[in-house]
Amino acid sequence: MSSSVEKTSLLKLFKLNFLKKDELNCSSLEITNTKIINFNDTYRLLLSRNNGILEHWEYDMEINQWILLSILNHRNINDPTSSNTIEDFVYYVDPTTNLERVFTINGNEIITEYDLYNQCIKKQHIVNVSSDVNCIIWSININKELNKIIIGLTNNNIQIYDISSENSNELIYNSQLISSINNDEKILSISFIDDDKHVLTGTSLGKIKILSYENKNTLQVIKTLKIDNKKTINNKNKSNKKKFKKDDKVPIVWCLEYIQKYNIIVSGDSNGDLKVWDFKSSTLLQSLSISSSSTSNGGNISKAKNDILNLSYNDANDCIFTTSLDKKISMFKILKGNNGESFKVHLLTSRLVNKSTTNLSQGYDLRALHSLDNFMVIGNDKGEAQIFNQCSQFNTLDNITTTSKLPILLRQKDTIINDKIVFNLANDSLIKMYTLEGKILSKMKINPIDSFAVNKSNEIMVLYDNESTNIRSVFLEHVNNDGVLEGIKITKLPLENLPFVNDQSINKKESLRIQNIKFINDNEILILYRYNTFDFNGNVTNNNLLYKYNIEEMEYSKIKISGFFGDDNDDEDAEDELTSALIDSIEFLPENKLLITSEYKIIVLHWGENAYKLEILYEFKQHKIQICKFHSETNTVLVITKNFKILHLNLNDGSQTQWSMMNYSSFPKVVVNDMHKSSIISDMVYLPKSQKVLIYANNWILIIDLMKNLPMKSKKRKYNEILDTNDDMEHSESDSFQLITKFGSIYKIGLVSEKENEVYVINDYLQVPGSLNQKRVLTASTTSKYNF
Repeated sequence: MSSSVEKTSLLKLFKLNFLKKDELNCSSLEITNTKIINFNDTYRLLLSRNNGILEHWEYDMEINQWILLSILNHRNINDPTSSNTIEDFVYYVDPTTNLERVFTINGNEIITEYDLYNQCIKKQHIVNVSSDVNCIIWSININKELNKIIIGLTNNNIQIYDISSENSNELIYNSQLISSINNDEKILSISFIDDDKHVLTGTSLGKIKILSYENKNTLQVIKTLKIDNKKTINNKNKSNKKKFKKDDKVPIVWCLEYIQKYNIIVSGDSNGDLKVWDFKSSTLLQSLSISSSSTSNGGNISKAKNDILNLSYNDANDCIFTTSLDKKISMFKILKGNNGESFKVHLLTSRLVNKSTTNLSQGYDLRALHSLDNFMVIGNDKGEAQIFNQCSQFNTLDNITTTSKLPILLRQKDTIINDKIVFNLANDSLIKMYTLEGKILSKMKINPIDSFAVNKSNEIMVLYDNESTNIRSVFLEHVNNDGVLEGIKITKLPLENLPFVNDQSINKKESLRIQNIKFINDNEILILYRYNTFDFNGNVTNNNLLYKYNIEEMEYSKIKISGFFGDDNDDEDAEDELTSALIDSIEFLPENKLLITSEYKIIVLHWGENAYKLEILYEFKQHKIQICKFHSETNTVLVITKNFKILHLNLNDGSQTQWSMMNYSSFPKVVVNDMHKSSIISDMVYLPKSQKVLIYANNWILIIDLMKNLPMKSKKRKYNEILDTNDDMEHSESDSFQLITKFGSIYKIGLVSEKENEVYVINDYLQVPGSLNQKRVLTASTTSKYNF
C-alpha cells in the first residue's frame, strides 16, 4: 500500500539536536518548597523554585491527574536587580473569602503576597529588621486560626504580624522577641502550636525553643531543648553514645513539627536523627536513626551522617515522612500500645526515590516535602516533583504504579523558526541564529531581555522585557552567496514615539508592563500591556491595553473596542470583556480579525469603523483553555482544555463542528494511557493542506484526523520506529489518530514549510520561565529527516 500513498500524506520530521542538556541549567530548576491544601471539592498544590517561579496546580478528580493552573514569576518591585529566589512560603485558603492566599520569603527582608486568581503580585511588605542590614527572613509560618503570620530571622529574632480580614492588603505588626545572645543563630523553622499558646522554633545552633504566647503581644522563652552531637541510638542505653569531640560541629535542627494528637515534638537534625520529645515534660522520648551510607577508608568502615532535611506528619495515616541527605525518603509509623495511651515511633521503610538515569544507586537531593490526606509530594534539586497518590501504602506498593511526576515546564517562546531560520534566546543577553541544518549564521549580544519577536520575512526583530515598557528593535540583513544564506548582519533600528516609554510615573504606580508583542505584518506590531489596580481592601483588578505600532512610520494607535456582537449601545460591556480578561494568547486571523484567548473565554474581534468590534464570545463554564489555534483552511478553531478535552468550533457563529459534537470528550483511552499522568500539552501544529493536527507534550506526539471520529477503545498502535527518509509507512485510511512516543524530551515542534508536510522537532531543552543568567547550549549537528 505504501506505493499508493500520496506524497502530501507523509510527514517529514526534522529532528534538530541543537539544544543540549546542560548541568548548569539545573540550578534554575531546583524546587525549594511545595505544599498541598484542600480547595472546595479537590486539592491545590503550590510549588516554588529557586529562580522565583511559583507553579499552581489542581488535582482533577475526573481524570485523576494534576492540571497546571498558572505560573507566576517573582520580582522585587523595589529592587528589580535583587535575588528572586523563593526560600519558603505559606499557602492556605482564607476562611472569610474562600480565596487562596500565598506569602513568600525571598532571601531578604520582604514578605511578598500573591493573588493567584489574577496571577500577579498583590503586595510586598518590608519588615522591620532594626539596624541589622544583613538580617533576612529565614522561616515563615501561619497559625491555626489563619490570622497571624510568624517569621524567624537570621539574627535570632522572631516577629508576629496580624492578617486583617478588614484590610487584607496589609500585615499589621503585632509583637516580636529580640534576642541579644547569639545573633548569628538562624531560626530555620518556626510555628505556632498548642492553639497559639506557644511558639516552637528550631535553630542553626542545635536548639529547639518553646516560647510562651499566652498573654498575646508578648513572647517569652520558657524552655530550650538542645540537640547534642553525641550520636544517640537509644537515650536509655548510654553505652551507645559516642564520646564528645571538641572539633565536632554544632548540630543543626533542620526541621520540626508539633503533633497535637500525641502532644509531642518531632525534630530532624544534622546528626541524621529523628527525635521525639514530650512537649509537657520537655524530655526526649526516642531517637531514631535512618540507616546511614557506609564508606570504607583503608579497611576501616565508617557510617556517614545523613542530615534529615524535611519532615511531615500525615494525620490521615498517622505516620511521619522524612527526607534525608542520602536522597532517601523514610516512613515512620506511630504504633499505639495496648492501653491506648502509650505509643512508639517505628521506622517502617526507607526508599531511594528520584533515581538517576545514569546511576541507579544514586538519586537527586530531596529539597521539598509535604503530605496531606493520602497525597505526598517531594521535589528535588533537578526540578522534578514526584507525587505519591497513596502514601499510606508507601512501604508496599511499587513506585511506578502509585506515583505521578509533574513535568518540567519548558519556555517555548525562547525559540522562533521562520522560513527555516532558527532564532534562539541562548541566555537573557545572547541571541543565536542558525539554519535548520545547524549552521551558525550570527550571534547577537544584547542587554538582558525576557523575550523577542521576528517578522515573517526575518528582517526585523523586536526585543522586550515582560516587567517593563522597554522595547528595542534591530534590522537583520541576510548575506547570500550564490543563493545560499551564509550569514546575517545586524544593525540597530531606533524606535521612537512608543506608548508609555517616557511615562515612568504610570509605570511605577500601576506596575504597567509588556505582556506580549506580536507582528501584525512585516512592519506593524501589536503590543499587549497589562497592569493591576488594587482597592483599599487589597482586591485586585486586572487591566489590559492593546496598541498597534508602525515601525516604519514610528506611530502608534490604541486598539479600541466598540459594540457587543455588533450592538453599538454596548461599547462599555465589550471593552470590559477584553480589559479584565487574563489574556493568554493573541492570534491574527484573515480579514483583519483578532483571536484572543483567556482562561475560560475565546474572543474574536473584527475591524469596524475606526475600532474593533466584538464578533464572537465563547465562554467555557468548567474547563480552562490550554491551547486555542485557528485553522485557515476550514475557518475553525481547535481548543484543548487543561483536563484533556477537545472542542472544534466554527468561527462564523461559534458553533461546534460535526466532528466536535461527536468527539467532545477526553483523548482516546489508548492515548491517555500512554501519556505520563501529569503531561502538559505544549502546543499544536496544523499540517498544511490537510485536516490533520499535530498535538505534542514533553514525551509524545499525537496526530489527529479531524475528518474521522476518535475511538474511545483501541489496541495500542506502535509508531515508535524511526524510518529512513525514503521509506514509507503503511497507512490505513481508517486510522483516525497516530501516537508517536519515540522522543523522550520534546521541547518544540513547528512547521518547516507550509507547502509540504514538514515539521521540525527540538528536544533536550532544560530551561524554565524566569531563569536568568543561565547558560543554554546549542550544538550544531546533522539534521535527520524521517517519515512516519
